[in-house]
Amino acid sequence: MNIICFGDSITESGSSPNGWCNLLQIHLDAAQPCVHRVIVSGFSGRHSGELLDRMDQDVLPNLPGLCLITTGINDAYHHFWQRIPRVSLTEYQRNVSEIVRVVRIHGGTPVLIGGHDLIDRGLFKQGNDRPQSENFAPYQAAFLTLATTLSLPLIDIAAAARTEGLPPSSLLADDGVHLNAASHALYARAIGTALPNLLVSTLSSPP
Repeated sequence: MNIICFGDSITESGSSPNGWCNLLQIHLDAAQPCVHRVIVSGFSGRHSGELLDRMDQDVLPNLPGLCLITTGINDAYHHFWQRIPRVSLTEYQRNVSEIVRVVRIHGGTPVLIGGHDLIDRGLFKQGNDRPQSENFAPYQAAFLTLATTLSLPLIDIAAAARTEGLPPSSLLADDGVHLNAASHALYARAIGTALPNLLVSTLSSPP
């Protein structure tokens, strides 16, 4: 089964040797060699609308399968000359809902990878004079709510970090946004632990 990791730079960085997507592939191969293929479709700086535009080339050819979706940080971003976000909260919710719909009608199972509320350093303020953590919070909350309203599987990374007793400050790269080695490993553990049940439910579901 294909497992498509679809999202922004959090996903793109997962393709590195010690990135979470690569670690996830290693984890899956250890349990069942050559059964699952992890495909990294991550694009730095892209918001949900731009990801939606890429689906025909980066997602649809690899379906059916699981599609692990991570997005929102770039939607909430305010350039230094902007008082409004790159993508409004309403438009963000619409885009994610459409990504989910398209995955489903092409035989895939969308899975939300949420909980990247690890941003806490406040290294700089954005164009609306607020730190990225504040700008991102309502988008992250909306993303998690969509799991309920759209009846989607959700793998909550921040919840996994709390369960393991890992403070946010230990899980961030120096820029205060991206993943360090510890958080790549956390992503791989949390997703790898949740995937067996998702794979079973997907394989047993009627077409």
